[in-house]
Amino acid sequence: MKVLHTIELEPGTAGITIHFRFAAPKTRREKALTKGIGPAYGQALQSGLPGLIAQLDAALPLVRRTAVPIPSWPGPGRTAPCPGFSRW
Repeated sequence: MKVLHTIELEPGTAGITIHFRFAAPKTRREKALTKGIGPAYGQALQSGLPGLIAQLDAALPLVRRTAVPIPSWPGPGRTAPCPGFSRW
């Protein structure tokens, strides 16, 4: 069984929020298996958090030195990166 997940780092005023996002199971078999492996998979990801946080802490000084301002997003319209896409 394949499990697709992504990790999103969201900067905020109190620090970085870490979001784990999972793709929904596609088949009946995957849905059934997910119930069994879900808790163990969650524990495995959670056990890796101290290492991930240590890596982020180590990279933070470099990120601060080399960070560039993020330009404002033009939003939907003719000048947007995806002009035909109107829902953000």
